[in-house]
Amino acid sequence: MEYTLLILGCISFIVSFLVPYLTLPKLIRKLKAIGMTGKDINKPDKLEVAEMGGLAVVIGLCGGILVFTGTIAYVNEIFGISLINTIDITDGKILPQ
Repeated sequence: MEYTLLILGCISFIVSFLVPYLTLPKLIRKLKAIGMTGKDINKPDKLEVAEMGGLAVVIGLCGGILVFTGTIAYVNEIFGISLINTIDITDGKILPQ
């Protein structure tokens, strides 16, 4: 039982790491292609960066949660995370800075 939980935790960690790692390059290229970029104000060169790269991280987090639980027991939490992410995306479109 102990090893099963440990193995499941390791698989969950790997999924949570690999999903953003594999999807971010494609997502960044797509976001730059459609013009969803902004200047990185914290760097001296003010480089153009994709603004919604956190979407891949949220998807990876939800995937890791689903793998770890093995069920959809945390569907409310995942719905809450998705709702917060949707509000963040909508807020950026309605009230741009």
